[in-house]
Amino acid sequence: MAGSQSPSTETQWTAQSVEPVEPVETLEDASGDELDRFARLESLVRSLVTRFEALGEERNALRAELDAREHRVRELEEELRQANQLRQDVGKRVDDLLTQLDGIVGDEASG
Repeated sequence: MAGSQSPSTETQWTAQSVEPVEPVETLEDASGDELDRFARLESLVRSLVTRFEALGEERNALRAELDAREHRVRELEEELRQANQLRQDVGKRVDDLLTQLDGIVGDEASG
């Protein structure tokens, strides 16, 4: 599925798009370019954290919905089982009544 998705409008990056940087001792030692890249990295990390949290909330909502649907399916299966049992009981009663009627009609015809 991941291969079939089109790129989103959010920033896309790969390991090749991040250039190695010489370590700096403090932010004061960092150049303007390094600070810009750090700010970009910080922004991307914040974006990822926000998306991760949103996906977690969405997952929880979907799990709750799935649980509710599974519960409803179990209820409907029980209703179906009961309806089938009732249908079988009614069918048996009808057969018994037909047998009794056949007996009554047979007695009258022979008597």
